[in-house]
Amino acid sequence: DYNFKLISKVEENGTAVAKRFYDKIVEGVCTKSIEVTDHGSCSIASLREKGEIHIIDGDNIEDAPRFQIDGEIYSAEELANLLHSYVGAKIKFQIADASAPVLGEKEYLMAVKITRKDVLDELEETLAVTTDDGGFLHYQDVDAFGHMFGEILDKLKTLDDATNRSEAQEIGRAVAKRLREVEHDDDFFPEYEIKLICDIVDPFGTDEELKRLRDDFE
Repeated sequence: DYNFKLISKVEENGTAVAKRFYDKIVEGVCTKSIEVTDHGSCSIASLREKGEIHIIDGDNIEDAPRFQIDGEIYSAEELANLLHSYVGAKIKFQIADASAPVLGEKEYLMAVKITRKDVLDELEETLAVTTDDGGFLHYQDVDAFGHMFGEILDKLKTLDDATNRSEAQEIGRAVAKRLREVEHDDDFFPEYEIKLICDIVDPFGTDEELKRLRDDFE
């Protein structure tokens, strides 16, 4: 059996929530945490180098927790056996709520610290490269800015994906305000860039300040 959990907001579209939940189920079922190798007369199951383990209750309240992996239930002793091939190694772990996104096939847990200063410093470096000496962004340089700006958007998405939406929104507001200060002669800058920020950190338009920064163009 598999157990999946998804948290949504009241104002979210039901169809969109159902689609996200369906996608999570498909990814969760298709992404395996145990691999089985054939050794002639027998097969040996072991944990892969990365994956997900769900902690669940025992049969009785006084029993130790059990572990759900790839839809199967394992005791603590059985889990230890799955780790036998890694004797001598160490485990780095991260506890997450059951509603967190599935750790995908091509995703890895990495220690990442993204600060407001890091993001704003990167924005200033991007502007320094793409604007003239007076800080003016010419329309022919907007594409170059957009390409470099993608790195900043990736950082905001990383923060948001790590359930740090409030921090991502706070940094997103600071970035949007700075973009509004840039002089330019482009028809769509910085409206488009601020919309991209909102799509990541405020997809449902609940942050009033970001909403105002975005709606000022409409």
